[in-house]
Amino acid sequence: MARLPDYRAQRGLDIGSAQKLSADRSRLQRFEQLGGAVEEAGQGAMQIAKRNAALQSSQDKTEALEKHQQFHDLLQQGLDAVANDVPANGKGLFQHFMSDVFEAQARTFLDDIPESQQALFAERVAQDEELFADRAAMRERDQGYEYGAEMLANSRALMLDSVVPDSLDAHLQRFLEVAEAAPLPANLRAQMVDEGTQIARFKAVRNGLMGGGITDFGSVLV
Repeated sequence: MARLPDYRAQRGLDIGSAQKLSADRSRLQRFEQLGGAVEEAGQGAMQIAKRNAALQSSQDKTEALEKHQQFHDLLQQGLDAVANDVPANGKGLFQHFMSDVFEAQARTFLDDIPESQQALFAERVAQDEELFADRAAMRERDQGYEYGAEMLANSRALMLDSVVPDSLDAHLQRFLEVAEAAPLPANLRAQMVDEGTQIARFKAVRNGLMGGGITDFGSVLV
């Protein structure tokens, strides 16, 4: 009797397993591609964000630099205004400027610049404080010197207009008192006193000779 082929072994072969494995691999590849695309998109977004942040920071710094220049201009204007408001000898200029002008302008400036630039420009304001403190101190000193020199020059002119031998000592004494009170460096004060004294003595001699009042003018020139 002829035997029929046994197809059971063939039917037992898992033909579908290869197809399933192939499908799974294809799906995995798609997931990997999708993940790569997402990662690339994320990196791109990060780069864009960094570029935007850098651009914004640059814009903020440019704005802060412009405001910093305006801050300097306002401080200089304030220093000039204070110099005109204080007494002619400049007394109190430094204190008035630093407490009433610099501090107020510094607060306004720092409040007005972008937050990203606060730390940087806070340091610059600290440097500006030293700079303008020196300017104010020198302005007060120079204004005092100018006032003292003018005061002493006026006193000398008054003395020379009226000096005669009989009143020379009295005029010189008043001139020396003015010189001592004048806010001047010691070397400049000494120079102006010496010049004024010498001119006064010569004028006293001349006036005495013209008036016939001097018999021993050598003592006047000593």
